[in-house]
Amino acid sequence: MKATEAQKRIVEFVELGSGNDIIDAVAGADKTTTRMGCVKLSPSSL
Repeated sequence: MKATEAQKRIVEFVELGSGNDIIDAVAGADKTTTRMGCVKLSPSSL
């Protein structure tokens, strides 16, 4: 699956940003898939 521009901005925020985010999109827009992909980029809190 190719990432949309919005998904790329979310991933960029996770990689470079700090703070909170809000993902607002219609059902079936891959919000959960995008967030799960971002979890892999986040440092482990364990």
